[in-house]
Amino acid sequence: MKDGDSYPINSRGYFERAKKRFSEGSEASLVYAILELRCAIEARLQEILDPHDHVPKKAKRTYKIDHLSKAISKNLCSENTGSTITVTDGDKTFVFRYIPVSLFLRKFAEKSGDYLHALKRPMDKKSWEALRSETEKAILALEENLTGNLLGPALMGAGNLCSLNIELENYKDTLPDFAKKAIGDDRGMILSVDYFEVQ
Repeated sequence: MKDGDSYPINSRGYFERAKKRFSEGSEASLVYAILELRCAIEARLQEILDPHDHVPKKAKRTYKIDHLSKAISKNLCSENTGSTITVTDGDKTFVFRYIPVSLFLRKFAEKSGDYLHALKRPMDKKSWEALRSETEKAILALEENLTGNLLGPALMGAGNLCSLNIELENYKDTLPDFAKKAIGDDRGMILSVDYFEVQ
């Protein structure tokens, strides 16, 4: 986020506003929280797709959650498969995680449209409480998702080179030393990959 951006439009910007609106506690602020959360989920899916040149631009820019999810599945990996990559460079270890946007979050984003249109009838207290509970679960799930610092899995490219799309959120705009190495550097690194599934 650049200085002066009063309304950041990345997943973390939307997410922070969703948490703030949710914490206000009113029914009106809950609806606004759902809007921001829906945008955060959409933005996260787009962020995962965006760095990949082989993914068609049209597939990256759609607002439809199921289309974004299918684009990830078709072009990157199963939409529910995450990965942890540990890089050991001498005595330093760096851990990178790709956490997919879960099925729960994708369904929440799709269902949220029901609350972003004019209501046909007033909601009763029990319905508001259920909606608040579901929104709180989505906030917690997205918070977990945003702890990931890889935008997608490691992919093999031309010349058997592997690319990692790393978010620099935790590196304060500085790359770890290993990422600055020139190709062909003879200092060895150990890379291990573990896969996991999200629900």
